[in-house]
Amino acid sequence: MSNYLLQRDDVYHFRMIIPVDVRAAFGTSKIQRSLRTKNKREAKHLAEGAAYLVHKKIQAARASTKQTAIDGIARYGQDIRAWEKEIRATMPDNAPEVVKALHRGVQTVKDTQPPEIYEAFIEAYEAKGLRVDKHVDQFLLQDETNSKTKHQKKTSILRLAATFKHWPSVDSTEVGEWLKILKSAQGLELSRKTKQRLLSDCRSYWQYVKKVEKWSSPTLCPLDDVDLPKPSKNRSDAPTTAKRKEFETNEIVKLAKVARAEGDHCLADIIMIAAHTGARIEEICSLKSSDVRMEESVLCFDVVKGKTEAAIRLIPIHSAIAPLVERLKLANPDAFLIKDGSESRHGNRSPVLSKRFTRLRDSLGLPRTKVFHSIRKTVATLLQRAHVPEGTAAELLGHTKQTMTYGLYSGGLDIKQKAEAIEKLPNLITNHEP
Repeated sequence: MSNYLLQRDDVYHFRMIIPVDVRAAFGTSKIQRSLRTKNKREAKHLAEGAAYLVHKKIQAARASTKQTAIDGIARYGQDIRAWEKEIRATMPDNAPEVVKALHRGVQTVKDTQPPEIYEAFIEAYEAKGLRVDKHVDQFLLQDETNSKTKHQKKTSILRLAATFKHWPSVDSTEVGEWLKILKSAQGLELSRKTKQRLLSDCRSYWQYVKKVEKWSSPTLCPLDDVDLPKPSKNRSDAPTTAKRKEFETNEIVKLAKVARAEGDHCLADIIMIAAHTGARIEEICSLKSSDVRMEESVLCFDVVKGKTEAAIRLIPIHSAIAPLVERLKLANPDAFLIKDGSESRHGNRSPVLSKRFTRLRDSLGLPRTKVFHSIRKTVATLLQRAHVPEGTAAELLGHTKQTMTYGLYSGGLDIKQKAEAIEKLPNLITNHEP
């Protein structure tokens, strides 16, 4: 990000060169403005936000420019087709020579245009219908979900487009047959849940295409009547989450102990934090030292980034892990508590540690039905056995309360009530922590 910083008279400025192909859309060759700060660290954060917005505008400009070119060449293909039809009908004697000249124009397009542009031209010329993938980029730009969900949607749509290239060829029966044989990138059969998500993504995209193309209201989505294969009676096709089982407490202790013995202290730390909070792995990996704070004399984790609105919460720190948390704070005072997390392309910090946990579990011969998220199930079970009310457990775990009275009207428990509940979890640290 320092490449975008320029210092003048001790004040940092944001400066970014605009790529040549989109300068017309921006009306300038570069963007430069003062960040109004002399602090380099603050300037880097401000520049990061500015660069993100500019890159988003660049993507939008490129998508618009590319689509304009495709739309223009498609109209040209339709025109040539119409001219050819008219010439054959009105000038039968001269038609062969004139049509030959038109075909030379087709060859010129092939020789001078990029493959994608030529393909759009030929499709319009041969009247194959609208390409399934025509509006993918614009659809994703207007989509407000996170980057991981956008990537999943794009994968779903492009899978459909790879087999059914044009909307007229998308037929519910054919799509149903295609789904029966569809495999993952690793060659494995897709679960029913994955196929349902794929269809849902493609239906949402179809609705967007219908709106953009201004198709008439009676136009029915060809994906609405797709029959998914029913689960086999010999093999469970239930979602993975339904198969997950909680860990026994001795298994959690063993996992942390072996991780530490093998020198993977970060993994051991997140296992112990999860076992005494019930927090999700991404929530733990996203915690910064500044997120450890006192609230009404209670030391807490302030979870500011979560899966749902209910996930944004304060979690009292169990007395058993207080020394561990203090050690992590001292080691990483200005950074993330768990230093080994590295951001994935979707902005998550936990995938690398999640994979290490999976390898550790497998090395100990524990069943695959027990994943990191299973620790969360263990915590829920332990809270229930300790007679902690369900509403209290929901607040600790970051679940939405289901009842109208507490879920909609209650302001929630105070932090001391939560602390009393969290202390009912057993101390799993004893005898193996440094």
